[in-house]
Amino acid sequence: TVIELKVNSLSSKEFEHAANQSVDYSLFLKRAFDSFDEDVKLNPIVISGLPKRNVDLSKTKITKEGLSPRWISYYIKKDGEVKFKENF
Repeated sequence: TVIELKVNSLSSKEFEHAANQSVDYSLFLKRAFDSFDEDVKLNPIVISGLPKRNVDLSKTKITKEGLSPRWISYYIKKDGEVKFKENF
């Protein structure tokens, strides 16, 4: 699992950039494991603040080289508790 962590909220374009980064890092690690004849299953994830207001989540599904990174957002409640939500 490769996690691309972004502190702030993301727009669609910013998510796309982060998703591409997570796929690129995943593929880099796959090549490294392949050199030792180790098979790995790739699971790229982007974690960020909540999506920006105008983001249409139905248009954020990105597939690159057969990988579709998941987008998990977080927010911090007033009491300091961190809540996570998968964006679909």
